[in-house]
Amino acid sequence: ALLLSVAECYRRAGEFDKAMPLFDAVLKREPESLDAKEGKGLTLMARGDFETPVPLFEEVMRVDGKRWKTLNALGILFTTRNMEPEAQQYFEAALRANPDNPSVLNNIGLAQALNRHYDEALASLQRASGLIPDGTPQRKRIDLNTALVLAIAGKTDQARDVASKYYSGAELDNNLGLYAH
Repeated sequence: ALLLSVAECYRRAGEFDKAMPLFDAVLKREPESLDAKEGKGLTLMARGDFETPVPLFEEVMRVDGKRWKTLNALGILFTTRNMEPEAQQYFEAALRANPDNPSVLNNIGLAQALNRHYDEALASLQRASGLIPDGTPQRKRIDLNTALVLAIAGKTDQARDVASKYYSGAELDNNLGLYAH
C-alpha cells in the first residue's frame, strides 16, 4: 500500500520515471492489483505512450468496469484515434462512476473541441472550471484550455480575458500568439 501511494504521488507530480518502477514493484508482488495496473497505464499515457497501456486498462475493465480513471483514460485513448463517439461513451461512463469530475469534464471538452464542437466544448470546460477552487493548478489548466478553445472558435477577446487571469505581459502575448497560430 505504501509503494502504491508513493507511486501515485510521483505520477500526479509528473515524476514518471520515479513512479514507473514503483508500480512495477507492486505488480511483481501483487500481479492482480487494479490500482497498480491503472496507475502504470496512466503513467505510460502521461509519457505519451498510447499503445502499451491498452492491455492494462482492458484487464482493469474486465474486473471492475466502473473505475472512473480507467474509463476516462480509455476515452482519451479513443480521442487520440479520432473515434469521438466511442470516446464520449467512455467519458459518460466515467461521469456516471464519478459525477461532476472536473478531470473528466475537461477531457470531454477537449475531445469536443478537437471535433470542432466549440459551444459544447466551452460548456464542458466552464462546468469543469466551476467545480474547482480558484488558485489551484487544476483550475489554471482547465481555464487555459478554455482560453485555447475560445481562441480556436474565433473569440480572441474572451480568450485574452481568461488567459489574463494567469499571464500578463510577454507571457500573455506568447500564449495569445500560440492561440492565433
